[in-house]
Amino acid sequence: MGKGAFILFVFLILFSGVVIAQEFMTVETDIIVPESLIMIEVPDYVYVGNITWGFETEVISDKVNINNTGTVDVRVYPELVDPEEEIFRFLHFSELKNGPYKIIEDWDINISAPSQFGGVEKEYFYMKLDLEDYEGEFNESMLGHQTQIEFIAVEQ
Repeated sequence: MGKGAFILFVFLILFSGVVIAQEFMTVETDIIVPESLIMIEVPDYVYVGNITWGFETEVISDKVNINNTGTVDVRVYPELVDPEEEIFRFLHFSELKNGPYKIIEDWDINISAPSQFGGVEKEYFYMKLDLEDYEGEFNESMLGHQTQIEFIAVEQ
């Protein structure tokens, strides 16, 4: 083998590692234009503590989570399912543990839309039952007294 053939052989070995290859990948997505989807989540049950007229409960130590699982910014406000409920109409809400607290009929909270489609935007609030202004009297103890609150969300 001559010197020229050897150089050609080395040249071919060195550059034979450089191979050009092509592969293609198809990428697909479903583009969804959602309607204004309004969806929220709240806990099923919250215990606010023991109370008697003329006093208020301590603030619930744990925050109460409220989640926006829809596609738009929402304003959420609570409403008693039973408008004749005398005790829980003195329920107070605040976004801060130390207040200020607003009575149920005057309180609302704004929650941004989730940043990702199908995601959750989390907010929270605190509650207490304040019977300092309650003018009625309890004739007997009402252990386990409950009511339902509907949280109504509207698009901002």
